[in-house]
Amino acid sequence: MTRRSRFVARFLTPVGVLLLTVGLAAPIVRAQDSDDLLDQAATALDQGDPDSAIAAMNSALDDNPHDAVALYLGGRAYAQEGDSATAAQYFVSALAEDPEYAEARLSLANLYAGSPDLGDPVASLTELAATYPDDPALWTVLGSSEAQTGDVASAFDSTLTALSLNPGYAPAHLVLGSLFELSGQNDDALQEYLLIPELTSDDSIVGPARDRIAALSG
Repeated sequence: MTRRSRFVARFLTPVGVLLLTVGLAAPIVRAQDSDDLLDQAATALDQGDPDSAIAAMNSALDDNPHDAVALYLGGRAYAQEGDSATAAQYFVSALAEDPEYAEARLSLANLYAGSPDLGDPVASLTELAATYPDDPALWTVLGSSEAQTGDVASAFDSTLTALSLNPGYAPAHLVLGSLFELSGQNDDALQEYLLIPELTSDDSIVGPARDRIAALSG
């Protein structure tokens, strides 16, 4: 397992708004090897302690300023603190070091979707999806944001684009189901929701799908 997979797998964020948590004062971090520092940052984020994560991340970046994983974890930490602008800078920096960093792209997309202080979410997400047009997760977040503005037609287009890239991408099926419901096409919505447990075991996706199945089948 690569270092990246060890430290970022736990942070893949489902479509939605990031939870922001204020942490405590940052402790002093002794010199450690990079992997230990990244592990410390990841653990601190799990525990809702972004300041400790930032301290560890800064030490890791002292060793290697181009470490994409450290930059990504820094973005997560600042997002937990509620500093959306700084979080976005770290995610963008992570992508500058590794343009194929899917977790960083998705975290940036979710940050745009949940942080209107960064500008118009739909405009930011449209630009991000255009920059990485082969990423179904970005099109899914864009579709969800378009739906929230009432632009259901554009939301359908974006979500169907996601599914054209990856027909088995469960979050896109969840968004598509909700769009069918908004359009009064409950039978089609139900079919989308019924697919989801076959595509993923992620309860953050399966749970809402099962709730809608129960509501539509009752």
